[in-house]
Amino acid sequence: MRSSSIRTHLILLVLAMAIPLCTLVGIGIYLDMQQTIATTKASLRILANTMARNTGNRIEAAHHALNILASRPLVKNMDPNQCDPGLNDFLAMNPAYANVGYTDLEGHFICSVRPIPKGKNINASETPWFKAFIQTKGFVIGLPQKGLITGKLVSVLAAPIRNDSQEVIGAIFLPLDLKTYDPLIPDYGLPPESRYGFFAMEGTLIWRNLDPEAVIGTKPNADAARRIVEVKNGEFESYAVDGVSRYFSVIAMDNVKWIAFVGVPATVVYSEAKKRAVTFFIGTMFVLVLLAVLALSISRRISKPVGELEEVARRLHAGELGARVQVQGPREIEAVATQVNQMIEAQQKNTEELRIAEVAFESQQGMIVTDASGVILRVNKAFTEITGYTSEEVCGQTPRFFRSEIHDKNFYVAMWAEIEITGGWQGEIWNKKKNGEVFPQWLSISSVQNNQGEISHFIGAHYDITQRKKYEEEMFEKEERLALATLHNQVGIWDWNLLTKELIWDDSMYNLYHLRRSSFAGARDAWRAALHPDDVTSVELAENLAVSGKQEFDVEFRVVLPTGEIRFIRALAKVFFDHNNVPVRMLGTNTDITDRKQMESQVERMAFYDALTQLPNRPVPLTQLPKKRK
Repeated sequence: MRSSSIRTHLILLVLAMAIPLCTLVGIGIYLDMQQTIATTKASLRILANTMARNTGNRIEAAHHALNILASRPLVKNMDPNQCDPGLNDFLAMNPAYANVGYTDLEGHFICSVRPIPKGKNINASETPWFKAFIQTKGFVIGLPQKGLITGKLVSVLAAPIRNDSQEVIGAIFLPLDLKTYDPLIPDYGLPPESRYGFFAMEGTLIWRNLDPEAVIGTKPNADAARRIVEVKNGEFESYAVDGVSRYFSVIAMDNVKWIAFVGVPATVVYSEAKKRAVTFFIGTMFVLVLLAVLALSISRRISKPVGELEEVARRLHAGELGARVQVQGPREIEAVATQVNQMIEAQQKNTEELRIAEVAFESQQGMIVTDASGVILRVNKAFTEITGYTSEEVCGQTPRFFRSEIHDKNFYVAMWAEIEITGGWQGEIWNKKKNGEVFPQWLSISSVQNNQGEISHFIGAHYDITQRKKYEEEMFEKEERLALATLHNQVGIWDWNLLTKELIWDDSMYNLYHLRRSSFAGARDAWRAALHPDDVTSVELAENLAVSGKQEFDVEFRVVLPTGEIRFIRALAKVFFDHNNVPVRMLGTNTDITDRKQMESQVERMAFYDALTQLPNRPVPLTQLPKKRK
């Protein structure tokens, strides 16, 4: 049986390489497609979460505003002849709202900021939002409808109005322009024809970014719409109402019974992955062809020396014992092997040099490199700028050259013990500059090991922390002064985290409120319990205006101490916002102004009554009282 030639073996070798190569490329294409889907899924889910959070917060803010308005005395009176003027102010400060008003339980409009068209007998009893309110007697979010008064397409939010017995006596309503539900997400990265918005869980489309089919307020007849309502949380691919196949990510908003969705055209999701798949396929074919050509070239290259070896073997078999052959590889292969060995040796040396250089000089800190015995080999420019020593002055020395006398022997013994155990050390150390100045440094020492795992070098990185130490001392002094000032002037400092609702007081605050730390829960409700009941509404309104950025927080109120004594407090605060303009923190002070208030009361009394006889005096106009006080 005749054996196969070298050329055949090389071709079989190419085929043996081609099979796993094609398999790997196929797996790579599949994994790339899955990765593309996973990346799209993650990106869309982040956008959907952002939508749910942004619009949910906006609805929650409107809900909170409705509750505040519903608690106002004029609203609770339900008098059609005395509409609460505060509603006009509220609507003026919130132009995104189409109207605000309230009705009785029969749907009759008691009050509406927007005037009711003359000659129309309008009643809300047959509107879907009012029916839902009557059924739940709680907060409702109406589906999109044309407003009875404004005539605009709106979504009505309604909350109950309760009397002093907590019985529901009516509904306060707030029609929202549908654009108010725009989540304001960063959609500039979304491809064209992308759609995002909100569905009610019963299937009605509440809002979406584009609505060329005019299906907002309806239940779209599309597979995607049905899948959004069915899936609620997850991802899927489906055809939308415009016939475009999109990849959707949906998230349920249980607090408002909505579903947020984001959909991008499926062709866009898969197009890049398909392009990469074609590129991989063409590249693989090119490699296989190249391997085949290379196999033929190699077979021709080695066929002659192998043929000579075969000829010598036949001669030996024929009995020509004198036949000799010295088989060596082609000279080019030998030369290449020699060059490769030289390159490897040079590369090993260069790698060691580059490793040292990369660790030592990639930063702007003062750097020092020593050998394993601690002899300084190299320093950088920053080292010279910090210490004043040049490279020529310290190379060949050890770090003992610029030690100070601040640290004792035990300090250095402990430092090197940690280096031996962990391979490094970092901490504060005092060294000496060339001019004799002793200064603090932050020093980090790292050991470098060779291929055998032995320590070959030490790398030290340090920077001057003189200014930081000075700053720390100044800050400590300022903190002491601030503590003394607040204690002397009876000024309390408080810090309210608007995200976690945690309220932090300093010692002066506890003194102002006559409370102990152990009796204060650290929550806003615990502070609110100390407010005089008649001042709660005004304080909360001032807080809301400050948090919304509409005015500074500067308010005076009364507090009831645990002893029953009533004191007057003035509160000043600043609201801090994050990069998304969301309020995150409120920092302020409380000052006891009881003495000032009592003085003002006394001055006013003196304006109307004689100080000696306490008989009525000629009244001074109130407009002149400030001048009299001065």
